[in-house]
This record gives sequence, structure tokens and C-alpha cells, in this order.
Amino acid sequence: MKTRRNLYCLIAGLWLVVLVFVFWPGGSRSPVVPPPPVASTRSHQRTTLPAPAPPSKQVRTLAHLAQLAEKGELPKLTRGQIDAYLRAQNRSAGSLLAAHHLSRDQAFLVEAMEKFPNDPQVLLTSLLITSGLPEKQLETLAKLKLTDPGNGLGDCLAARALFELGKQEEAMAALSESMGKPFQDYMIPSCQNAEEAYLSAGFSPLEAKMAALNGASKFLTIQLRHVADALKKQRAAHVGNEEALQHFRSLQLGMADQIRSGGFPVDSLVAMSVEKGVLKEIDTPESQARLETIQQERDAMFADQKRITDLMASSSVPESDWLLYFDRVKLFGDKAASTWFLEKHPEP
Repeated sequence: MKTRRNLYCLIAGLWLVVLVFVFWPGGSRSPVVPPPPVASTRSHQRTTLPAPAPPSKQVRTLAHLAQLAEKGELPKLTRGQIDAYLRAQNRSAGSLLAAHHLSRDQAFLVEAMEKFPNDPQVLLTSLLITSGLPEKQLETLAKLKLTDPGNGLGDCLAARALFELGKQEEAMAALSESMGKPFQDYMIPSCQNAEEAYLSAGFSPLEAKMAALNGASKFLTIQLRHVADALKKQRAAHVGNEEALQHFRSLQLGMADQIRSGGFPVDSLVAMSVEKGVLKEIDTPESQARLETIQQERDAMFADQKRITDLMASSSVPESDWLLYFDRVKLFGDKAASTWFLEKHPEP
């Protein structure tokens, strides 16, 4: 039975799209090999060790889904299963986005854009189609601002598009407007819709929850690293102007806090990268101490994920606790869910 690999793949560049899961290298557990015959003056029968017990269905399920995640794959739904799910959901905005996500068929996204042109989740997802076209993205983000004005993510994405167009002052204004606003990337509703699609196709609750979270996308969060890169260029262009430098730094640190509030590993990793970009430029004891703290937080996050992955190879954790764990990830974020789970199951 193979050692399980970490569910979360480090998005150095995500979920993604670089993915939000980091996979830990695993090895193979040597099979139990029967010993050679032992000579006996009383018997010539060959003695062997009993075969190892097969892994439980739960362990096989977790292992299979972890292996798919490692390859960047998801459990497949047939077109018939997707169509049945869409009929049951009356082809709602969320169900069309789930169908697009699970099938990679852009026609479902186009249908959602036509039927629900002002839906915030549809607008954000439609940015996939206009990637590399900042003018088009700004048109979409202007619509988002009307329907979801309190979403700071839209302001930051608009800043990125404006930086690409060379409109630095407008980009800085968009960033300033984003400060203090929460980020909403609609990943939780997306996971819930995907989970319901799997359930409708006959997958077990455990399979549906884990597959939906494994396949969740954080492609918008990853794009914010480009905003941090643009701010770094602004600081380089204003060396000697301490007031301007402080303003650029505060915007980048504020964005890091907003990203971190997402609660998922990818959010944490991107936020750490964005924050470190500022701290490395400041040679003070406080900045060095914060850099050390960030490294400790990163190491602790990876260690917790490895412990949870190791528990997937054990039948000691009841399925009910895995179901609760995946629900807690959606409700409270990965860190809080991992803390709860590892306090309840401290040893693999």
C-alpha cells in the first residue's frame, strides 16, 4: 500500500492555473514476503506469514482521490450525468459554472454568461475567457463593481489590468479603493455546487466532498502576485521618496492581509509571498522577526497537512470525522479545520 501524498499542491504559480495542493513525496511500503521454507525434523510443510489485511474501502477512497489530485485530475462525470444534474438544478448559474468546471466545456460558461450576465460569480469566472485582454477584463470588472461593490478582489484585479495597460495612477486608485474590503472569490459556493454534482451522479458523500475541494480553483488569487510585482516596480521608480515608498508598502501589506483571509493554503502561500516582497526591502529587527514568523507559519502549515495526509492511510479515523473535516474546511478555512482535526486525532 503506497504512502499517501499531501492533498495540497504548492501554488507557486495555482490551483493555477496553478493548483492549491502540495503533494509530499511518498515511497512504497514493502509487501510482506513469505519466508523461505524452514527445515524441520517433524514436518516438511512450508510455513508462511499471513497475508496483510486489505485496506478498508475508506482508505482506498482517500488514496484514489489523493492520487487523482496529484495528477491534477478530478473524478470524471459523464455528459449524461452532467446533463441530469443541470436539469435537476434548472440550469442555474451555479450549476452551469459547476458543469463548466467539471467538464472543461466552455459552452457551459458561455451559457451562464448569456443567462446571468450580472451574477458576480459568473462575472469573475468569465475572466478565464478574457485572460491576457486587460481592456476586456476591465469591462467585466466594471460590471462586477455594480453588482458586488464591496468586493475588494474586483478592485485589485482591476488594478492588475490597469497596470498592464500602463495606467499606473488609475491602478493605484483602484488598489486604494480595495483597502478594507473583504475578498470574495466565490470558491465555497463553487465547491458546494461541485459536491452536489458528484452526489447527483452517485458518488458517496466522502468522495463528493473531497473531490470538490481537491478541484477547487484559486486562479484569481494567484493573479494578485502580479499586482505585487507592479508595486515593486513602483517602489523602484520612487527610490528616495520615503512618503511614496511607505504608501506602496502599505498597499501591498494590506493586500496580503486581504488575501490571507481567504482561509485556504493557496491564500496563505500567496499572502506570504506578497508580504515577504515588502519585508525583504526593510532592514529592521521588526521586519526580520516577521520574516522568521512567516517561515514558521509556512513550515507548520506543511507539517499539519502531512499529518493529515498520513492519517488518510489509516482506518483509525471514522468516515464521519473525515466528512466533518471537509465541511469545516469550507466553513472555517483550512487552518481552523486542521487544528480541530489534529487535536481530535493527534497520532496517525
